[in-house]
Amino acid sequence: TEYFYGEDENVITQLELENKLVNGNFNAKTVVMIQCVGSRDDERPYCSRVCCSEAVKNALKIKEINPRANVFVLYRDMRTYGFRESYYSKARQMGVIFIRYEKDKKPQVVKQNGVLKVSLVDPILNGPVTINTSLTPVPVSIRHTSSGIL
Repeated sequence: TEYFYGEDENVITQLELENKLVNGNFNAKTVVMIQCVGSRDDERPYCSRVCCSEAVKNALKIKEINPRANVFVLYRDMRTYGFRESYYSKARQMGVIFIRYEKDKKPQVVKQNGVLKVSLVDPILNGPVTINTSLTPVPVSIRHTSSGIL
């Protein structure tokens, strides 16, 4: 499974995160959201178009619940369409950290002594960054059927 989803209870989907936020079951101190998981690659080169907006929406909710939470969004290209672009700006103002990664340098997740660590190369720093995370939401990519219908 990608990024330990289904193997570690702290790797969840954005929808599962949203349910935790709505139901008051959220208590993570550091959240690292990894975007473009299962899409925008050789097998599925398209963008799902909703994942970035979902991540930004959930990041805003986390910061509303706990302004001191560390929230990182790792992305290839931030694609928030229309009015959702203002949510992206608001998330940055609230302290959400956005880090871009290259297609050939995807984030890596390792588990050391029960702790999830997300590593990637920050193109601005031009060097490696490692973040210990208590929760890692990943998007569920939208896939078309053989008939071409989503």
